[in-house]
Amino acid sequence: MRRSLNQTTEKLPQRRVGAQIKMIKSILQKFSFKDRIFLLFLGTCLSLWLVGMLGLGYAFTKRLEDEKHQKIEEFSALVLREFQKQKTFLRVHASFLADTLNLRAAVQQRQTSTLYQFLLPIKSTLELNFVKVVDTEGVVLVDLRQRELALAEFAEEKVISQVLSGVYLSSLLAAKERSQSVLVGVAPIKPKEGVIGGIILGTAVSDELLLDIVENTQDHLVAFNKGQPIASTLPSAYQTSWQPPALNAPPSLVRIGSRSYLAKTVELSGLDDATVKLVLLEAIAPFARAKRNLWISIAAFSMLGGAIASGVGSFMLKQVAVRDRQIDDQMQQLEQTLLDLQQTQAQLIHSEKMSSLGQMIAGIAHEINNPVSFIHGNLRYATQYTKDLLELLQLYQQYYPTP
Repeated sequence: MRRSLNQTTEKLPQRRVGAQIKMIKSILQKFSFKDRIFLLFLGTCLSLWLVGMLGLGYAFTKRLEDEKHQKIEEFSALVLREFQKQKTFLRVHASFLADTLNLRAAVQQRQTSTLYQFLLPIKSTLELNFVKVVDTEGVVLVDLRQRELALAEFAEEKVISQVLSGVYLSSLLAAKERSQSVLVGVAPIKPKEGVIGGIILGTAVSDELLLDIVENTQDHLVAFNKGQPIASTLPSAYQTSWQPPALNAPPSLVRIGSRSYLAKTVELSGLDDATVKLVLLEAIAPFARAKRNLWISIAAFSMLGGAIASGVGSFMLKQVAVRDRQIDDQMQQLEQTLLDLQQTQAQLIHSEKMSSLGQMIAGIAHEINNPVSFIHGNLRYATQYTKDLLELLQLYQQYYPTP
C-alpha cells in the first residue's frame, strides 16, 4: 500500500508536466507558422536580454555593496587616525608646556595660584577639558576640569607613574565608576636636575569631539564605554536601545529608531585596560536609493530592450511576409508558366499527331486512289467489252443453238 502510494506521488509531477506541455502545444497550434517563429524569436531575445540585465543588476548591486563596505572600512581607519592625531596633539602641547620656564618655576616652588593663572588661558585656548599637574610625590598641584568631568574619578595612577618616570605618552583614561573617557597627552616636567613633576592635558570623548571628526561627512559616530553611549553625533542613539556590532566584525546593518545604518565597531585602548568602542554609522538610505534607481534603470533598459526586440521582430515578420508574398507570386508565375508549357506541349503533340495522321491518310488515299483511278479509267472500256461479249454470245446462241 505504501509503495503504491509513493509511486502515485512520484507520477503526479510527471502528469502535471505532461499536462503543461500539452497545454503549451495546444496554445502554439492556434498560431500560424510565422507567428510561432516571431514568438520564438521574441521570447529568445527577451530571455537573453532579461538574463543579461539581471546579471548586470546583481553585479552592480554587489559592487555598490562592496564600495559601501570599503568606504566604511576606510572611514574607520580615518577615525582612528583622527583620534591618534588628537592624542598626539595633546602630547605635543603637554611637552611644549612642560618645557616652559614659568611652569617649571611654579612647580618647583609649588605656586598653585601661579599655575592656575598660567594654565587657565591655555585650557581655554586649546579647548581642553582636563588639565592636571602633579609633583614628584604625586601630589596634585592643578586639577582643571569641565563641569561634566568634575565628579569623575579617573584611573590615572599608571599614567602618573609613567610620567614621573620621564616618559612622554598619549593614552586614554576611563572613569572608575562613571562612563566618561578622556584622551590625554602626558609629559614630564624635567629641568636639568631631573623630573620635578608631570602635566596631563586631556580632551573628553564628547559629542563635540565626534562632530569635529566627522565634519563635512554624512556619517555618524557613537562612542561606547561600559556598554553605554557616552558621546554621539546621532541624537537618537541615546534615545533608542540598540546593540552595536561585535568588535572587528564585518560591517553589518543596525536599526536605530526608524532608520537603518551600516555599522562598524573599532576600539580605542589605553593604560589600565581603558577602552572605548567607536561605532561608525553610515546611513543606508542613500545606498537604498542608489540601489532602487539602479533597478529602475535596469527595468527601463529591459523594457527598452523588449520594445526593440518587439520592433525588430515585427519588422522581420513584415519582411518575411513580404518575402512570402513575393515567393507566392513567383510560384504562381512558375505554375502558370508550367501550365502554359504543358498546354503548348500538348498542342505540339496534338499537331504532330494530326500531321502524322494526315500523312498516313494521304498515303492510304494515294494507295486507294491508284486502283480506283485505274478501275475508273477502264470502266468504260470494260463495259463496252462486256456488251460486245454479250452480243457475241447472243449471236452464237442464235446461229449455233446446238453446238
